[in-house]
Amino acid sequence: RVSSGVRVAVRNASRLAGDDDVVVSTIVVDRLGVSPRGRPRGDRRRRARGPDDVHPAVAPGRGLAAGRASSRAHHAPPGALREQPHEGDLPPDAGLDEEVARAQPPLEDWRHFIYATRMLGGVELGRVDHFDEKASGEASKGSAVSPTSVAHLSQHRLEPMLLKRALEAHPRGAAGISLRTECVDIAQDESGVTAELRSMPKASNANDGTSRESRSPSRKLRARFLVAADGARGGLRSRLGVKDTGSPAMQHLVNVHFTSRKLADALRAANRAAMLYFVFNPDVVAVVVAHELKKDGAGEFVAQIPFFPPTQSLEEDFCEARCAELVRAAIHLEGDSWRTTTEEKIVVDDVRIKHARAWTMGATVADRFVDGRVFLAGDAAHAFPPAGGFGMNTGVQDAHNLAWKLAACVGSLTSESNAESFEYDSIAASYDAERRPVAVANARVSVRNFFRVLQIPKAIGLEPAAADALHAAAKATEALVSRDAARKTLNAGLALGRAQCGALLETDNALGNSRRAAVARLCGVQDGTLSLQFPEEDLGFVYGSSQGSSEVSSLPGSRGGSFFASSASKVESAGIVGDGAKLAPPNTLVLGARLPHARLRFANVLGLASTDASTLDLVERDVDDAHKLYAHKHDGFCRLTADRAPTFAVLVSLTESAETTQGATADTLAALEAWAKEIDEACPDFARLRLALVGTETQAFAASRFFSPLELADASSLRVAAVDRDGAWATRLKTDCSYANAVLARPDGHVAWIG
Repeated sequence: RVSSGVRVAVRNASRLAGDDDVVVSTIVVDRLGVSPRGRPRGDRRRRARGPDDVHPAVAPGRGLAAGRASSRAHHAPPGALREQPHEGDLPPDAGLDEEVARAQPPLEDWRHFIYATRMLGGVELGRVDHFDEKASGEASKGSAVSPTSVAHLSQHRLEPMLLKRALEAHPRGAAGISLRTECVDIAQDESGVTAELRSMPKASNANDGTSRESRSPSRKLRARFLVAADGARGGLRSRLGVKDTGSPAMQHLVNVHFTSRKLADALRAANRAAMLYFVFNPDVVAVVVAHELKKDGAGEFVAQIPFFPPTQSLEEDFCEARCAELVRAAIHLEGDSWRTTTEEKIVVDDVRIKHARAWTMGATVADRFVDGRVFLAGDAAHAFPPAGGFGMNTGVQDAHNLAWKLAACVGSLTSESNAESFEYDSIAASYDAERRPVAVANARVSVRNFFRVLQIPKAIGLEPAAADALHAAAKATEALVSRDAARKTLNAGLALGRAQCGALLETDNALGNSRRAAVARLCGVQDGTLSLQFPEEDLGFVYGSSQGSSEVSSLPGSRGGSFFASSASKVESAGIVGDGAKLAPPNTLVLGARLPHARLRFANVLGLASTDASTLDLVERDVDDAHKLYAHKHDGFCRLTADRAPTFAVLVSLTESAETTQGATADTLAALEAWAKEIDEACPDFARLRLALVGTETQAFAASRFFSPLELADASSLRVAAVDRDGAWATRLKTDCSYANAVLARPDGHVAWIG
């Protein structure tokens, strides 16, 4: 009866899945290792292998959402990211989680957000510690809800790690991934997509007087599917005619990327190490992101500064010299210096401006995530304010949700059997139905976070709506005076507003004392200002269920005028049409939610494995994911090259009947063997189904007797006997689903069936 339930659940998971082969933009990442074969939908006969230029998938992309990170990518959110380690620092079989953990700076360098009039010196208005007081550098070791923890790593540092894994995992290696290539056009029909690709010119050739077309002839690539992961400004979504709703222009900013090793040293010495610095003084208002503060590091920072185009311009207001002035003003008063604990004097005189880039912060979600055989992923499907770090995480989740479905779909088409298949319609329907509500919810929480950020400047007298009104007035005067005069008027008005962040805010006076106390209160209460960790939003979203419209504030958004003047209901909804995904507390056993994490240790006749794994590792190709279970491998006997088909996992709780003082009884072993055979037969050819028997140490060793030692010694084994290390899995079943003793998890770690 249980195996029949598993069969139905795996087939229904294909209702959450698809058909044929795929294209993605610049990076195709990890574990889509399927051959370019297929047959028309509805035709159960096996079709001969197609021509070499017909590919399973093409994914035009700008980065993370174009591929799926391996090694526990689904365990915890990548968060903000940073710095690459030397390869010699890592064992050759280390997972991505280990590489990120070793690459990120010490927790003490990024656990705080600091609100101050200057990064150094000035007055510290408040700080927020986003970790438990007892947390230390071991925070990356995980928690009760995940084997890993939130990390702080710059995206441009993480992407090379993903690319390296993509090159290693792709069946054709580097030949399967085209870098510096853009998708300039697409055409689709009932059987697939034709992508027109063109190599992007090198920067040194950008001004050689020739057109892009003459420098780089295009080529065409045929694929069954295309995943558009080319970013918010990539263009593929607009070519498809897919519209969006939301608030596309909440604020304009300029990112100033700069380095200063001496600044990093001084911040550590002054006990001012933090991830974010919210700076308010008469010269500049800025949010400075510290990407690297560690000793002997590069000292890498990005300052985000409000921008008011078209009255202001990059050339006039953010040239390199002006950016240097603004950065120095955010750091300290001219001429200030600091002493370290060894009384060494530090003068921050090594600021180097790398570049300045204007960008527009918005909150939008595409009306649909699928158009024909094209799937939208990452920023091509949704754009959020950066408050909370949901943009990149949501894009990674998109790819994680879609990759296994595409792989299973293509695998079903190459199957020798004419059993169940994943059909295209089910991929399209499930991807849109599952991922769009998550994007809607994350967009809205990002907007709420942004407005929490604004509580601090409001408390010290800086009202964003007033700055917008000043800008509108300056633009209105451009018809009567020159743009330069309007620009000077705007800049003078902004300077007048910032003036109250000088002596008035920093010295002992009634208004200044009141404002500093207000900031301190906001920093001292939950949700008073921006948070760093969002476990429910990151790990608790439930597929197959969304919030009713009555739970979401009404629309429409603001496509024109001041976003800050919008009504409270418009702000809460962000102007986005649709219901958001429902949330469950992390580690709750709920149909459609993420599989709860519990620590396991695998058992066989050779003994217990030396390292812990997670229940989430059971849907990986190798159950140990980043670790080798046993010191010795039975080379030449066990399956060292695992099948690349997506892996489902059935977790079955062992009971007292499965153990005796001598181990499992003959009747119990026979029953387990028969049931395992049924599980094998229930699994379609396009998927792998891992059976995990979970119980106490005695139960696990008893159950392991009917597995072969060689099979259990192989990390890719589809038979696992596991010890529930601290009883967490048994507790979850008893607390959340007391009627159940078996759970089916999908390849992306979400629960597909409980019984």
